[in-house]
Amino acid sequence: MLAVLYANRRRVVGRRELARAAGLSELNHRRCDSVLVGVRRLLGPDSIVTVRSRGWMLAEDATTTAEAILTATPDGGSLSGEEQPGWTEGPSHVGSAPSTRKGSGNTGTR
Repeated sequence: MLAVLYANRRRVVGRRELARAAGLSELNHRRCDSVLVGVRRLLGPDSIVTVRSRGWMLAEDATTTAEAILTATPDGGSLSGEEQPGWTEGPSHVGSAPSTRKGSGNTGTR
C-alpha cells in the first residue's frame, strides 16, 4: 500500500483504486483503513492526508521516509515478519501494524 501511495504521491487515491493496486480488492472494503493505520504508525500520524469523500494521499513531508522504506525492503515495500518482527505478512503492501492486543479482551466473566 505504501508503494501505491508513493507512486501516486501528488494526487488523491480513492479506496477502490488503492485496494485494487495494493492487492486488497478481494477483501473487505474497510481493510484499506486498517492498513493505512499501519502505514501511519510506520511513517508518523501526519504522513497520510485524508481527503474527505475522495481518498488519501501521501503527505509531502513523508515522501523521503517512504522512499527510504521502499528502497530498503527487498520486495518493494512489503514488510513481512522476516524483515520487521511483529508485522503480519500481506499481499504486497505495508501490512498491518504490530499487534498490541493481548487477546480478545473477553474474560468470560460478567
